[in-house]
Amino acid sequence: MNKSIIIIYHYVQQPSQAPRMKGLLVSEFDEQIQLLLKNNYKIVTLGEFLGFYKRGLKDSEKYAVLTFDDGLKGHAANAIPVLKKYGVGGTFFVMTKPLQEVWMTPAHQLHFVLATSPIEEIKQALSGWLLENGGEVSSDVAEDLLERAKKFYLWDNPETAYIKYLLNMHLKEPSRSIAIRHLFDTLVGDLEGKAAQFYLNAEDLKQMRSQGMEIGSHSHSHPWLASLSVTDQEQEISLSENILEGILGEKIGLFSYPYGTSDSFSSTTIKLLKDHQYRAAVTTDQDYAANSPHIFSLNRIDTNEIGKYIK
Repeated sequence: MNKSIIIIYHYVQQPSQAPRMKGLLVSEFDEQIQLLLKNNYKIVTLGEFLGFYKRGLKDSEKYAVLTFDDGLKGHAANAIPVLKKYGVGGTFFVMTKPLQEVWMTPAHQLHFVLATSPIEEIKQALSGWLLENGGEVSSDVAEDLLERAKKFYLWDNPETAYIKYLLNMHLKEPSRSIAIRHLFDTLVGDLEGKAAQFYLNAEDLKQMRSQGMEIGSHSHSHPWLASLSVTDQEQEISLSENILEGILGEKIGLFSYPYGTSDSFSSTTIKLLKDHQYRAAVTTDQDYAANSPHIFSLNRIDTNEIGKYIK
């Protein structure tokens, strides 16, 4: 069996950076690359890996692809220096709405809230908003949501997992975005100022590309694509593609599904990607890359799970 892996990274931070998001310190990221090299993994970009994948992976080959979702400023500042230290490349999947306006996805707003506020304050602020807006959760529903949350957010404590699941999965738009923005404004503040320093800009992308890094699309505004109409999915894919290609002057052929679970995209999404001449797409379904259903549903593993897969 082939043991090649595609790894997902989000936050890579310096110890002094605040707020401390759930992710890796630079030193921990460095140690993971050392671990991969020590275990005879050849680190390649996703584009390079596709050639081996299409050819057929041999059991004796072990490739590791390092992918970074969301297009965060910390990727350029903290991850790329480590990649350059070891002479390897990474594949960076970028949301494009932050390249056009000062904006922050609700998922990242929630990360700021969780990283800066005590859990009791978050629960109190959320309960108050739900009460005022007719979204109270009964004890039976709350118990069910908690059990689902613990299975979905494996690396969070139960209270944090519950809040994330309630907001991300249970509440529907536009209530979800409004509730998260309320928490951000109440407990964090200055969204515009923080957003402006949070995401990569066009010049960052050009510099990253000149350093040999690979750029792919992570949609325009990070929606749950399967919930959108064909027209809206088309807009998310084409707008992101056009913006990135306009900045970089080259074809964008790789895609990372927002949220990434098998139910977050559909056969329609895949058809649209193929129509736009994308070469492959990655999910958050965890397994070895060789066990992927197909090239538009490539498995990845979370950075926290590397130890289970390296052999």
